[in-house]
Amino acid sequence: MAPQDRREVLGIKKALLEKGRDFSFIQAERLLRYFLSKSEGKRLDDERLSRAVRVRPHLSLEFPETDLTSVETADANPEHFLITATFLGLYGVSSPLPTFYTEDLMDEESEDMSVTRDFLDIINAPIYPLFFRCWSKYRQHIKIVEEEDPAYLERLFCLLGLGTEKLRKGLAGAEGLIRYIGLFNQFPRSALSLATILSDAFGQTPVEIIQCVKSHARIPEDQLLCLGIRGGSLGIESYLGHEIADRMSAFQVRVGPLKATPFRTMFPDSEGFRLMNLMIRLYLDQPLEWDVRVLLTAGEARPACLGGPHWCRLGWDTWVFSGETLGEVEANFQRLMSKEEINVQYPD
Repeated sequence: MAPQDRREVLGIKKALLEKGRDFSFIQAERLLRYFLSKSEGKRLDDERLSRAVRVRPHLSLEFPETDLTSVETADANPEHFLITATFLGLYGVSSPLPTFYTEDLMDEESEDMSVTRDFLDIINAPIYPLFFRCWSKYRQHIKIVEEEDPAYLERLFCLLGLGTEKLRKGLAGAEGLIRYIGLFNQFPRSALSLATILSDAFGQTPVEIIQCVKSHARIPEDQLLCLGIRGGSLGIESYLGHEIADRMSAFQVRVGPLKATPFRTMFPDSEGFRLMNLMIRLYLDQPLEWDVRVLLTAGEARPACLGGPHWCRLGWDTWVFSGETLGEVEANFQRLMSKEEINVQYPD
């Protein structure tokens, strides 16, 4: 049996040749480009496509019902196609030229001649590829998915702040971030947008951002209280100690409640935890700290089992209790900066 892709391609060709008038010009052009690319095993350039797909106007003065009247193979080559269109023609019902030009061509055709028509087709032929290029120019999905134009993909990465290859090199599946461009370009950055991105990235997992979490910030040496020198105004700038309570520099990511299996994908040594921290770091435009609080669904926890495959990692999934199950429990994971994060080098 033919592979699925091969059957799909042959089905497209058959439908176009048998029912070409049922397709719009744009759709027929897209399908023929897809068919030819699959047949060749690579994306074809514009020059190759212009030779493989020719378009000419419909020689008639009748009112057109559709964009096309037919799609057929040309030049005795099954890989070359001729589309007959009912618009943008130098002759036919949509022609800007006087009607007698079309009438002369019809008289010529009745005598089984086509010299004049062939000459006009040479002039008319470049109009249709230009029309398709104009249509596709601002349709990003066409340029990126179907035409695989790297320039358009590069522009989208620029909107994400990942415009250079060096920045994307360490990001597996960086293309998946493109769907969040709208949220990445909303300013100021919001907790709701971050929660939406993380929830979508993890399959609609419940995610909540707890803002203004209390933390402790270290007081710089030059701002510490020093009697008679600085920081001596009581009630204004004087503090005892080297740290101060702060609610402006930290937040918490609350994930769940989750079942046992997805709960384990949030462990600090997991790919899911790494991905979450990566996306948070990309989204933030301020130097904020965060930790991750993962909730385990009530009834999912099991007593600690030393040496077992699960429920044995201290601080991650171990709880000591009597009975078979426990109510909803949680685990807090601090974000630990990896060596790559600390030593990351950005291009000039």
